[in-house]
Amino acid sequence: MSVPRKLLVSGATGFLGRHVLAAHLGAHAVGRAVESAETWRAALRAAAGARVVHLAFPRERDPAVLDPFVERTCAALAEVMRENPGGHLVLASSAAVYAPALEALTEEHPIEPPSPYGRAKRAQELLLAEAADRAGWELTIARIFNILGPGQPRGLLAADLVAKLRAVEGTGPIPCGPLDTWRDYVDVREVAQRLAVLPPGLVNLCRGEAVSSLALAREICHALGVDASRLAPQAGGGGVSRATGAPDRLVSMGLALTTPWQRSLADQLER
Repeated sequence: MSVPRKLLVSGATGFLGRHVLAAHLGAHAVGRAVESAETWRAALRAAAGARVVHLAFPRERDPAVLDPFVERTCAALAEVMRENPGGHLVLASSAAVYAPALEALTEEHPIEPPSPYGRAKRAQELLLAEAADRAGWELTIARIFNILGPGQPRGLLAADLVAKLRAVEGTGPIPCGPLDTWRDYVDVREVAQRLAVLPPGLVNLCRGEAVSSLALAREICHALGVDASRLAPQAGGGGVSRATGAPDRLVSMGLALTTPWQRSLADQLER
């Protein structure tokens, strides 16, 4: 696995970004103001020739926040890419761009994002693909599935369940949100490592294993010593019912993600 000499990371203070910096000592962080071309200019001056790993993205899911952010950030980055031709951009995209389906999602699966987040990620892909083409940059689009691991923030299912179950008292039912979805969980540390070495092109970062939200909740209960039979999930409303990736392309690169989701979750609970 050949690692570039330099990495330049946007969103370096986020969940995934912190792991990218930890995995690649000497990686440079882009400033927080990623909607400014001057921020990108300063970063590229400090890390000339670096592979750019673009992770920065709002946590909000409101189109009124997402859409302007994508437009302004992509415009700023495109401007600086034109001024510095011949680089390599790695975009952290999402499986949320795909049309919902019960089968494993390949990179050729139809694009039909069902959520504002997915639509904003798809817009980001298109804008930066055009920018890379015009500037003569190599582009890697990594469609990342559901990330687990140390430092996962609240607002994601596992972290929210952990917080709820650690605070539980008594012996009665434990109300929780819907647990009727299936997801493809990947380890944040492995994803951080792969982003530094992926070749140009489009690839799913997934393991190809469908894990139910109920199984995830039961594993957390077991780890925390909570009786899983007390779980009282809300019926329905859990979003896309199934999102599992096809990892064949990643495997063919020799970059398969191999950490079991139970290990990722166990490490998340320990820290």
